[in-house]
Amino acid sequence: MVFLQQPTCLLGYRARPYGDDPDRCIFEVYVLERFAPGQEPKVEVEDGGSDWRSVDWGLILSQDFQNMEEVQKGMKSRAFAAARPNPLQEIEVSNFHRVYNELLDRAE
Repeated sequence: MVFLQQPTCLLGYRARPYGDDPDRCIFEVYVLERFAPGQEPKVEVEDGGSDWRSVDWGLILSQDFQNMEEVQKGMKSRAFAAARPNPLQEIEVSNFHRVYNELLDRAE
């Protein structure tokens, strides 16, 4: 799950496997926002269904989804050897895996 923190809300992405099909997934988008007491809007749940392209996700999510599709295609190319984290933007992720691996090595 990925959380994108904004000044007034939190956007969450979660991708889960779709059975054994490596070309499909169950993708969920969560938006968490605080409202003043009595100002809460009605909660809406939208299901993109099997044709997610027909839903108006807004500019940012639509761009993200298009990028994800292109990334998935690129991961199947012969030139793709392995995924690597961005050394600046994902340094926390890299550090987590480094520390986690060190702890696992000690346990053995």
